[in-house]
Amino acid sequence: MTTETMQKAPGGSTGGSLPSRKVTDVSSAPTIIPDYIRQAAADWWAQLSPLQQEAINGRFERGLELALQGDASHFSEETWTVRSSNNGSYTVEFFSDLRTCTCPDYDNAPFHVCKHIIAVNLTRKSQEIAKLLRVDYVNVRRRLEQLDKDK
Repeated sequence: MTTETMQKAPGGSTGGSLPSRKVTDVSSAPTIIPDYIRQAAADWWAQLSPLQQEAINGRFERGLELALQGDASHFSEETWTVRSSNNGSYTVEFFSDLRTCTCPDYDNAPFHVCKHIIAVNLTRKSQEIAKLLRVDYVNVRRRLEQLDKDK
């Protein structure tokens, strides 16, 4: 990865503010929106050192692609399944700071961060962003309703 591309998160995002996406009815908005996945990727990439970025180069882009395709789904907060390119799937488990994956690359991947763990992490982070935005929307709407009643 060149110095120029290391400044940007894979997927073309450079970080910064949340994407400006107008959602009129957040109750029916999907929890995984590509802009939020890209934002999660940019945020995570910015936190990595250049050495870490170089070490997971390639895996990060493939994990981002899996997340954008919606290939990560969860059965519980800790257990996720990620579809694989060979039409199978792998199980990713998140326990506190420990992440494991059943794929063959997990043991060889730098820092034990395979593309499946990246896909799950980006999907989880995008869901957190979407949840925060929904909470903000609901709180603002409640406050506006209260102001209307007070008039």
